Amino acid sequence: MVAFTETIKNPSFRYPSKVPDTCLRFVEANNDYIDCGNHFNLTPVNGQCTISGWVLPRDLTNAVDMLSTDRDAAQAGTARIGISTAGFFRYQVLYSTDSPFNADCTSTISAELNKWHHVAFIIDNLNDRVTFVVNGVVDVVDFSWSTGTSYVTTYTNFNIGRFHNNVSGTFYCDAEMANFRIYEDYLLPVEEAQAQYIRGVNYYGHSDETGLSAAYHLNEGTGTIAVDSYEDTQNHGTIQGSGVQEDRWINTQSRTYRE
Repeated sequence: MVAFTETIKNPSFRYPSKVPDTCLRFVEANNDYIDCGNHFNLTPVNGQCTISGWVLPRDLTNAVDMLSTDRDAAQAGTARIGISTAGFFRYQVLYSTDSPFNADCTSTISAELNKWHHVAFIIDNLNDRVTFVVNGVVDVVDFSWSTGTSYVTTYTNFNIGRFHNNVSGTFYCDAEMANFRIYEDYLLPVEEAQAQYIRGVNYYGHSDETGLSAAYHLNEGTGTIAVDSYEDTQNHGTIQGSGVQEDRWINTQSRTYRE
């Protein structure tokens, strides 16, 4: 793990906020999640990719699944990306219905409850390595494949805030999330992941960013659509769950968070 230090050259300068102006709340009891459908650009178990975003975990009873995919009806190639029940950031791949996770990669960096974190999962399945960049701190973790092939190439069903497969069942989470970015077939440079943290959660970047294939800012503030701001695909997600719509969207300016 490599420490990260922010250097302040101008004492009067205040870094951008690590708290989003608006975010989406996921409540486990309401079965909240975002269904982004079946899309070829959203395949984190296919070779190399990067997932980055902001998360505030509220409870870890069922873990916090920031992103998950189902490869097909057999669930081969199911990816699980988020925070474990022990509180550590992790990446897992389930190869088939009758095998354990054939990739299980956990960072040594933990996620403190009720606090906003920026995390980038820089996933290199070709070289069996995940680089976790959490609040600017770098943790490079190598892993091995226990069964099956090292990665799959078929299309997937993509969810934010839920993990589902035919072996374990369906798990929802208690968390708040904002500003997701998915880079297909691209390893985001560590320095850029750190820059995303420094720029703050309310910096949304550019839709033509290198490698970008989807961008969910989760700042709509109303409605049931999570807009994909990436111009080439616009793979919008649909917010699911039984909760009251007005309670899902959080205007954080009216609440107190620890940064």
